[in-house]
Amino acid sequence: DLSRLLRFLESRRDSSGVEITIMHIALKAAAIAISEIPNLNGYVVEDDFYFSRKSGVDVSLSTEVFGSESVMMKVNNVNVKPIDYLADEIKNRKKVLAAEGPSSPKLLRLIYGVLPKFFAGYVRRFFFYLGSNVGVSVPFLGIEAFPQGVCNILTIPSKEKSEGEVEVALIPNRQDSGAPICL
Repeated sequence: DLSRLLRFLESRRDSSGVEITIMHIALKAAAIAISEIPNLNGYVVEDDFYFSRKSGVDVSLSTEVFGSESVMMKVNNVNVKPIDYLADEIKNRKKVLAAEGPSSPKLLRLIYGVLPKFFAGYVRRFFFYLGSNVGVSVPFLGIEAFPQGVCNILTIPSKEKSEGEVEVALIPNRQDSGAPICL
């Protein structure tokens, strides 16, 4: 029975003027649960668990940005932000992504432009692996240590933006993220 949750959402929407959804509730709930069990706040690197160096809880969520395309968006310190602030932050970041697209450093674009296409793909995957799975950060190359949060929240694509029926089977790929929790 979601009637209490729906009443809460409606109340928060009315008082804050921000479009808060169940996804925002799930984001906040995951962060609170992880902050209450600190042994979950970390990453898996080559089958070993390493605690996050940050005191806050970073959570990633899949969100539609480009038509029916989804991206993973990392939201930092979810456990300490009010839910209406989180909803507004996500909405604003989605607007920027939709308008400008994902950005990458100039040097990285140059490297990918110079390399043969097949080899650039291997380099891109290697850089992604260094950041996502090993936790290496090289900012001038666009490599961010653990670009996803300690928890990934995956949502299904919206039916309104798709043609026909939507059938989704989500299978977390442990090779693409060091996040040990997937909802």
